[in-house]
Amino acid sequence: MNPLVAATRRIAHILWHLRVRASLNREDAFGGFGLDLVIAPGVLHPRHFASSRLLAEYLATLDLHGKKIADIGTGSGLLALLAARAGATVTAIDISPPRWDARPTTPCATRSWRGST
Repeated sequence: MNPLVAATRRIAHILWHLRVRASLNREDAFGGFGLDLVIAPGVLHPRHFASSRLLAEYLATLDLHGKKIADIGTGSGLLALLAARAGATVTAIDISPPRWDARPTTPCATRSWRGST
């Protein structure tokens, strides 16, 4: 690999990690898919991972009404909330204690969930 390309990739990788680590140490807001989420410190932010966006877009294409969904390692709860809004019965679990608060911004979201300790 070209040394300049390798150095550029390494710098981009370091900057990305610094941004992700910084978001782990502070409360941050995330708005998307009709939800406003307050991401607590220590929870991985859905903004930093393409998988969150891709899975959220995929969930939007499915008919989940009456389905049962398990979201293992839910993190911010984004995917669990989207599945519940689409009519699924969702069980969302994470190794961390619940530390998120979701406030739906659209009338079709039927619940506002709060983690309990």
